Amino acid sequence: FGSVVYDTLENEVPVITITDEVGSWEQQEKVDVFDEKICPGSQGEYKFVIDNESIQKIEYRINIKHFYNNEEVEYFPLVYRLKKEFKYLTGINWVQASELNFDELLLTGGKDQNFVLEWKWPYEGESDELDTLLGYSQGTYYITIDVKAEIYNGK
Repeated sequence: FGSVVYDTLENEVPVITITDEVGSWEQQEKVDVFDEKICPGSQGEYKFVIDNESIQKIEYRINIKHFYNNEEVEYFPLVYRLKKEFKYLTGINWVQASELNFDELLLTGGKDQNFVLEWKWPYEGESDELDTLLGYSQGTYYITIDVKAEIYNGK
């Protein structure tokens, strides 16, 4: 789901590390965003921290995609909101995972930022038929959280 990002100008010194309550993303085979089975009416949140271990300011981006049965999908009945340091990056609106793309985020050297990814599957979604079909199919749903960073060049 994510990994340590390296600064190639400094002989592969880590620029950021990303951790959750289990530990570093780099040390985990997969990150458990959904701590239970998901179904209509379920909701939860996933907390993670991005830590800039460099002494320099970094610019980073976060992109989230969702997959069903190992294929990227544009729509799934789950909706999300992402908070950075207690402020919603999405506004208060719930959005599809494919709308969670944030560029030009900045982080001062030696600092960290806390994130909360809130998710829910509205009980009264857009399509009861689709909810029922997905529930009975027992397919696999997952998301990827891609974080890329580089030393900020001020441009």
